[in-house]
This record gives sequence, C-alpha cells and structure tokens, in this order.
Amino acid sequence: MLKLKLIVLIAILILAGQAAAEVTQHVQISDGRSKIDVPLIEQELLAAPPKIRGFALSSKANLVSLVAPLFVDIRVEEAAKNEGFEARKDVKAAMDRSVRSTISRLYLSEKIDGATAKIGNVEPLAYERYLADKSQFIVPESIKVAHILLKYDPELTTETEADVKARAEKVLEQIKAGADFGKLAEANSDDATTAKKGGELPGWIEKRTLVPPFEKAVYALKPGEISGLVRTRFGFHIIKLVAHRDAHPRAYEEVKGELVNTVKTQLVNQQRDEVLKKFRGTQDIEIPDSLYEELRNKFGEKGVSSK
Repeated sequence: MLKLKLIVLIAILILAGQAAAEVTQHVQISDGRSKIDVPLIEQELLAAPPKIRGFALSSKANLVSLVAPLFVDIRVEEAAKNEGFEARKDVKAAMDRSVRSTISRLYLSEKIDGATAKIGNVEPLAYERYLADKSQFIVPESIKVAHILLKYDPELTTETEADVKARAEKVLEQIKAGADFGKLAEANSDDATTAKKGGELPGWIEKRTLVPPFEKAVYALKPGEISGLVRTRFGFHIIKLVAHRDAHPRAYEEVKGELVNTVKTQLVNQQRDEVLKKFRGTQDIEIPDSLYEELRNKFGEKGVSSK
C-alpha cells in the first residue's frame, strides 16, 4: 500500500513539473511594444558565452539587460521584412556568410575544447622544462644601496661647487667618526625620497641602472662599506653598499605559475593546430587571371558603383 502511494506521489510530481514547464513555455515578456516568448530567451542564453550567461542569470535585472536588445531586434527585423530587405542579393549573401562563419566557429571551438580538455596536469612538464634550462630564469646581479646627496646646481643655488663639496666632506667626516649613516641621511640628504628612509634606494638595483660614476663607485664597495665623495651631475654623493646579490636562477616555486601557464598555452596551441590541420588545403591557392579580372570588373569600385 505504501509503495502504491509513493508511485502515485511521484506521478503527481512529474505531471505537476510538466504542467509548470508548459505554463512557463507560454509566458510572454513585453516591453510595451513587442512580446517575446520563452524559447527565444532560452536561445539567447544558450548562444551566450558561459560568463555572460552566468552574469545574466545572477539577477532578474541582469537577465533584463540580456533580453532588452531582443525587442529592438524583433522590431528591426519586422521593418526589414516589410521593406523586402531580406530579398536583396547582398543581404542574402551576408546572411549565408554569417551562417557559414558561425557554424565553422562553433564547430571548431567545440572540437578544440574537446582536444584541449585532454591535456590534464602540466606541472610535471613545466618542472622538466625548468630543470632543462634554468638560464632563462636568471635574476641578474643586483645591489641594495643607500646614499646621502648634497645637490649642486649652479642655476638653482647661490652656493659654489666648493661650498657644497665642503658640506659633503663634513658629513663624510662624521661618518668616519662613527656617526649613524641613516640618521645623517635623514638630516643632510637633499634626496627627499630616500632621506626619510635612511638614504636607502628602493628595491634591488641591477647594473646599468645608476648613473656611471655612482655605479662604478658602489660596485667597488663590499656590503657595509661607505665610499668617499662621488661627483655626478646631481651633486656630491656619499654611498653605502647595503647588500650585494650575485646573479642566480629563480626558484621553481617563484616561476611555477608563469611556467605552467606558458606550457599549457603551448599545448593548447598545438592541439588547436592539430584540429585545424585536418581542414587545411594541401596546395597553394591559385586564381586564374581571367577570373581575377572578371571579379575586379564585377565587384571592384567601378563595378559596384555602376550598379
């Protein structure tokens, strides 16, 4: 008896679902001038890319934004039919071309997606490539450096170069006497950006980045050492080499993400080429001169304008 009741209940639910679906299929949406049926909305959702479809279904307002252009399309299509627009040869040709292009694009997309779905986990291959050629992941030699700058620009100051140099020498004497480099940078450096950070330039600096006299002086130092006065076009510098880092390969974990993406992209492109290869021609395309001239006369600028 219980089994019979269960069967009846399931049957009722199935029939109710079918009835609800039938009612939904007969619902019409209106913008006040035209009406569209549910199947047309379903077609639009089916044709939309997954991201657009997901966005449209995330709220009724978003669904309206997808549906709204359909009303305009319907009225434009109706106006075109009334004027016999579809019967024109150029319109028919454009429609045929659009159909061919759409079928080709969707078919190839499906085949390519199917082929690329089989690629699977590429991390082992990415790691193999990393081990095979670490040279492409080399981090160049670089340094961390701090400086104290006493600017000299004759167009912006009444001080002479000798005056600025004398001030710089006094700061250098304090450093040699054991004063803190960072505090002296904060108090004396004219490089406002680095002064508040103890004179330290941001980040690791690679070769051929600094002005030549500065770079030559800093690469002659060992970490922790301080230079004498160094003259550049900016003025007088006192330079401290904070740290030095030799050229070295980046760790696999640092490059793993970009390398995996690169390998996957290459494999996807290979699969795409394999799919397209099946549809490519086997020889160069040649157009007879007579046909070329005929088409030029018929569809060239003069031919089209004379119609």
